[in-house]
Order: sequence, then structure tokens, then C-alpha cells
Amino acid sequence: MSFFEKLTDGLHLYEVIILILGSLMFIALIIMMIIYASQRRNLKQLFMFFAVPVLLLVWPSVQKIKIDGKGAEIEKQAIAVQNNPTLENKEKLQDLIKDVESRDVKDPEVRKDVAKAHFILGNVKAAEETIKTLPPKEVSDPGIQDIKKSILISAQLQHQIMEVKENPTDSNKVKALSATQLEATKLDIKNPEVTNNIKIANDQITNYKRINPRVNMTTHLIHQ
Repeated sequence: MSFFEKLTDGLHLYEVIILILGSLMFIALIIMMIIYASQRRNLKQLFMFFAVPVLLLVWPSVQKIKIDGKGAEIEKQAIAVQNNPTLENKEKLQDLIKDVESRDVKDPEVRKDVAKAHFILGNVKAAEETIKTLPPKEVSDPGIQDIKKSILISAQLQHQIMEVKENPTDSNKVKALSATQLEATKLDIKNPEVTNNIKIANDQITNYKRINPRVNMTTHLIHQ
């Protein structure tokens, strides 16, 4: 992103126009002050005009500061939801995401936080779509790779749970589920659905072992 793109990222068009107008007026007044000073003219009459560009610059600047702070807020709230997925925490995170997306923020770091937040809220499709908007070099970021891995294993775990539910005596399917469950427990990023599916898988594996105690199951079971 260029300097101008970073400066105006997340601002609405009218806010960008206000910022440009304020900057041009401020520069024009500075040039006039230099001219006045070189001509030894009184500068006091110019000072009152500085209030206009300052006011024009303050509004978009304040909005930009708020926008830049949203990324950190989303990251912090996503952790809160992951640790304590209450309705209040989820709604707060969803509101933060809406604020950022409504302003079409293009900062890759903020978009990474939004993708992670979507996944933690269970909005897998939205997380995938957000990742697609990232520049190619950003997609290789370890944090994004963690999210993609979580999405993949989450879908695989869900699919295998259904397979074992339909074929509870199939040792191969149970062993495959056991291996995926183990991978899921190691994920750095989980959402409530993944956590719940880990428990469901654990119940299925435990039940299979109870019925078939002689079958070798090299898997880690989560004790509830």
C-alpha cells in the first residue's frame, strides 16, 4: 500500500475529500504566510483562517485513529470469544467486524484479524472469503496458514463424525476419526463448533473402544 492508501484506508469518500481540502487549504495558508512575511505585512489577519483547515483535518484524522484501533480490538475480542464464547462476547466481536467491513479497510493486518474472528465465530465461509482478498504474500503468513489449517481439519472432523455415526463399527473410519481428532486438539485456533466436535468424536471413539476393547487404537482420548 502507498502512503496515501495507508493514510486514507478505511475512510469514506467524503472524509477523504475533507482531508484533501483541509490539507490544501493549510498549505495555501502557509504559502501566504511566507509571502506576507517576505513583504513585511501583518500576519495576524491570516491566523483566524487557520481554524478552517484545522477543523477539516481533525474530523477524518479522528476517524482514522478509531479505524486503526479496530484491528487491535478485534484481535483482543476474538481471544475473549475463544476463551469464553458467551453471547455477549460474540455480539461484541460481530459488531467490531461489521464496523471494519462497512469501511472496506484494506490493511492486510486488519483483514487477517477479521478472517480469524470470522472463523472463531463459526463464519467459515466469511473467513475464507476474507482470506481471498489478501495479497498473495500475506496468504503465506503463519497466522493465515493456521486459520486455513483449522478450517480444513474442522471440515474433515465434521465429515468423519458423520461417517462414524453412519458406520459405528467400521474400525478404519473410527481410526481415521481418531487421527483427525488428535490433529484438532493441537489446533492453535478453534471455534466452539470445533471444540464441540472434538468432544463428540471422543465419545464415538470411547464407545467404539468399549465395544471393541481388543482393537488397537493409537489415539489420544480427551477425558471429560
